[in-house]
Amino acid sequence: MQQHVHPFMVRFFESLPMEEKGNYKFCFTARHTSKEGRDVMLLQNNIFMKWDEAGKPLVKLILYTDISAYKKDSSALFYITRLNETGELEVVPSSTANTSLERPSVLL
Repeated sequence: MQQHVHPFMVRFFESLPMEEKGNYKFCFTARHTSKEGRDVMLLQNNIFMKWDEAGKPLVKLILYTDISAYKKDSSALFYITRLNETGELEVVPSSTANTSLERPSVLL
């Protein structure tokens, strides 16, 4: 999943104005098989922490959360959130982001 989503995140991030880059978070769900063979549903949060003067990402923080207790199906979900002017997180509308991902199971 990461290999399909990461190029999209980078392209979207690079298209943002420099002053807005720190306001965006990219999230997706994915199924992972543990060492014990158990299926685990993960939520992966991706936050670009540092970028160069051209706006290309240099450092990305990735946080994983086990959401197996909340999400039982194995469908993938991808979404982008933005910290708005009032300090609240809002989901970026799909019309704002280019959804041409390689995997149709990835949603926005």
